[in-house]
Amino acid sequence: MLPQPRCQKRNAVIRGMTAAWRYLFVMGLLAIVWIARLDAAIVGTSDTVLVPTDLPYQVMDLESNAMLFAFQENESVMLTEYVMTDAIGYIPAVPISYGTSVDSHFIHGQWKKSSVTISGSITFDSEILGVIVSDYGLQATDNLLGMPYLMYPAMSMMRGLEPDNLYQNDSLKISPDLRTLDMQLSFGHDTPLNPDQIRVITLAGEPVSGVTFSIGTQGPTAGSFGAGPAVFDAFFGREIDGHDLLTVGMPALPLFPEPNPPVAGVSNPPGMLVSGSPPGIPGRLPTLGLTGVAVGGELDEGEIDALSYGRDEGNGIFFSVDEFTKGVSDRPGGVAPNANSEGAVGAAEASADVFAYRGPRVPTQQPTVWAFGNSAFLDGDGSSMEGLGLIEPNPPDSVVLQDFGDHLDAMDIDTLPADMLGPFYFSLDASFDDPLEPAGPNIGTAVANGFVGGDVLLQSTPGAITAIYASAQSLGLDIVGADTDDLDALALSDNGDMMFDPATDEILFSVRRGSAIIGQQDSLLGLPIEPGDVLTAPAFGSPWGTAPGIVIPAEALGLETLRPGGVGPTVATSSSVGSTAGELSGLDNGQASIDGDMDCDGILVGDLADDRALFVVGLIDDWEYSQICHDRQQTVPQLFDLPVKRGNFDDDFTSFDFRDIEGFKQAFILTSPGPLPGGFSSSLPEPSAVLLIAIAACCLAGLRGWSNT
Repeated sequence: MLPQPRCQKRNAVIRGMTAAWRYLFVMGLLAIVWIARLDAAIVGTSDTVLVPTDLPYQVMDLESNAMLFAFQENESVMLTEYVMTDAIGYIPAVPISYGTSVDSHFIHGQWKKSSVTISGSITFDSEILGVIVSDYGLQATDNLLGMPYLMYPAMSMMRGLEPDNLYQNDSLKISPDLRTLDMQLSFGHDTPLNPDQIRVITLAGEPVSGVTFSIGTQGPTAGSFGAGPAVFDAFFGREIDGHDLLTVGMPALPLFPEPNPPVAGVSNPPGMLVSGSPPGIPGRLPTLGLTGVAVGGELDEGEIDALSYGRDEGNGIFFSVDEFTKGVSDRPGGVAPNANSEGAVGAAEASADVFAYRGPRVPTQQPTVWAFGNSAFLDGDGSSMEGLGLIEPNPPDSVVLQDFGDHLDAMDIDTLPADMLGPFYFSLDASFDDPLEPAGPNIGTAVANGFVGGDVLLQSTPGAITAIYASAQSLGLDIVGADTDDLDALALSDNGDMMFDPATDEILFSVRRGSAIIGQQDSLLGLPIEPGDVLTAPAFGSPWGTAPGIVIPAEALGLETLRPGGVGPTVATSSSVGSTAGELSGLDNGQASIDGDMDCDGILVGDLADDRALFVVGLIDDWEYSQICHDRQQTVPQLFDLPVKRGNFDDDFTSFDFRDIEGFKQAFILTSPGPLPGGFSSSLPEPSAVLLIAIAACCLAGLRGWSNT
């Protein structure tokens, strides 16, 4: 008997499914799609309201005799002053107090040829706090709540509503649950050129953070140096370069892209959030306006090799490395996968990954017996955990200029949508050669733009004038000459004035292999500097020529070095120039972490847990399993001899949750009774979460029935 074609087998299976199983499976999928749609801020409209898939450069280009237009503007805006809404009909004018986090939505109607009255309704996913319908109120809140790069009309256009006009009696009504706005708007009866516009302010939900990054020019995604055909980003179809700011390309082609969280199994290429060089796309894709460099036949290349938004105030250390990096293999720090298992002597995939440091973010001595080490946090291609859409593997090669895989060259792991409005802090690559690369591959982006590779640069908003935030000399770099050091990773907490002050701003960085400062004695520990060290600026008031200080040595991170006395190989040299020692490429602290006794040993440092369920990094120390935790009057015995991960997994604002590292299988959950610190209280998951769980069970039941029929 000849084997059946695959499609015939599939059809036979489908025909064999019972009606009940098919119903469960299909309804489960439809419900998931419906629930996913509810994630949007505008969750429902009448037939007369259109949410456009694309917006023009200016609002006044939206015209229709039959439709109103609605779209989300700025989101998760923390008000720094009172905002007064407008009264119309039974809707009162109310002050929204400063400190409130709000979302803004815009409704626009403009007649095209004839007088018309349009009725419609819009439903939002959170409570309506108020509406702004006056000419003055709209004009006063355009900058604060409006969409960046979108041109709004001048106040002289009489853009607000006319609720008591003889010819145009505009009216609004808010539903009892405060989530639906009913409208009746009239156009063209006495003022044919004037629009009707409404700004609706709703209570913001918790902002969802994502990851932003840039990549090296040698890899296949950037496609320079003949590394492969051009890769086009998932949002705009633009060719990706090393000076573009990217995020995970899921979902593809959004109207206004935002930083996306990492996704397991992501297959799309990264999406572009900010173009490194012109042109951008007005209203949708801003540009940094950098001058490009001619590289390998490409005329407009560039390299951003360090990135921060100035809010790196968390307690963690997250980092990326290059393809030549080796981890420490014979010490107890870290749990595989880590920089050693994924690095140059392992799977050769480390250059696209992000790793989490397992120790405290405090000044640390050079370890001689053990290292805190690291564990994998994000996977470049998403094959083993949440990933970025990059290409792996990337084995080290000092002969061929083109890389086989991608290099994550700068990153921020918890970027908020508001971060994309600026400020941007970044560094550009230097012009000296990397001793492990043939003929380069540093391409001199900094010098091409009038700076040096050791400078930290600043743009207050995308495309603004690029200025020096912290010069190379202020960081203890370029001591022997201009552009002789390359700042290669950056974590920065600025005090808000966008002016570097070593007394009040915290800056952490690393330097690239081949930098002249490597091998020189640092100003804190007296050690020869390595490209895998986490450094900081010389102490405030230090004389010119003082070298940076080592805050966390590379050995503590679990990276090999060539300096004597550490946990790496002992070699009779104090310089890693030209070596395969570890090199940091990206660095981040996180923005909102909780520090506390996460491993139940009574010590409040060295334990990390992020308060967002997506990014949980609290790792129990390997050598402290024998301790007993007495937290909030509860005794929680440790899991002896089990490598476990600790953090807020059930999103109830507590950290009494355990999860196995291997396979990320949950062992058990403990929640804290009674009020929690900060006014939070433990609660059951919200109804939508329960519904999603039920739907998932429904789909699984359908699949089981499918497979058993």
